[in-house]
Amino acid sequence: MTDLVVTDEFEILVDQRLEALAGGNAVKYAELCDETGVIEDESLYQLGHAELIFQRRKQELLIAEERIPLGIRQKDLSLLSYPTLESVFYGIHNIEIPNEMLNTLNPDEAIAKYCAAGLLKRGNRHLSSEIPRRFLDLVSALDREAYSRMDICDMRKQSKKRFPDTSGEQRKRLLTLDFNVRSQFVNSFFAGYRPSNREESNNPCAFYDPNIDGRSKSVYARDIARILNGK
Repeated sequence: MTDLVVTDEFEILVDQRLEALAGGNAVKYAELCDETGVIEDESLYQLGHAELIFQRRKQELLIAEERIPLGIRQKDLSLLSYPTLESVFYGIHNIEIPNEMLNTLNPDEAIAKYCAAGLLKRGNRHLSSEIPRRFLDLVSALDREAYSRMDICDMRKQSKKRFPDTSGEQRKRLLTLDFNVRSQFVNSFFAGYRPSNREESNNPCAFYDPNIDGRSKSVYARDIARILNGK
């Protein structure tokens, strides 16, 4: 009985393959040729096979571009002072870290980049300083700025790691990024400063600062976690 069922299923696949051949459906024909192990039309098979490879590669790229939540915890952010949280929040609105890059970073490493951007870009100071424009050199400069703060260092020690973070490990991860991702990050940093509505209330491009009327750590921590974890 089992052999009969298998034979029937195979015959169905054969019929479907011949239908795809007759209809010129290259993709379906290639799939069914692979399943049945028979190829009647090599050119149609190769056409369908090439399209299958293209579709699979496209899907892989879409998956790679998806943001993987950083896993930033409220208790990690609670280690940061109000001024540091403010810098991180302002940095989030002043630098675009591509998803591909975010996917290679530990939580504290991402926070460090945003913090440094918030500090260094205020008032467009970054455009007149000697900050390097090469990708890895820029990353190092941002990290030096951020990790000079004790609270960022405390977060590094206590936050949950997605990757090893011993010396040189972040660099190895960043070296896997392609040129376009690196360029996007660098260009974003050297774009003009975007102010908050607290700084320029009449600027239509200003972003909203939830602490415009106060100085609450929890307000910044809540919004930072929400934005960076993709909620």
